[in-house]
Amino acid sequence: MLLARRGIEAAICCLPKGGRGVSALKAGAVAVALLIAVSRIYLYVHYPTDILVGAVIGIGIGMLSVWAVGKLWPKAPPGA
Repeated sequence: MLLARRGIEAAICCLPKGGRGVSALKAGAVAVALLIAVSRIYLYVHYPTDILVGAVIGIGIGMLSVWAVGKLWPKAPPGA
């Protein structure tokens, strides 16, 4: 049990902390989205305008969602 617990602790200590992990996750998500968009245009599945409009709609809905969540669940004050 103790060895398994130490193994878990060792694995957790190596994960990125704070802003670095979030930044890496965001960069990865943007990279995947761009690769998919380029592949859809390359394979003649969509017109570039289709991709552009879809990206604008997706970014808009994402920003609206972040705003709504911030209004519904405000952050707790420090020390609470």
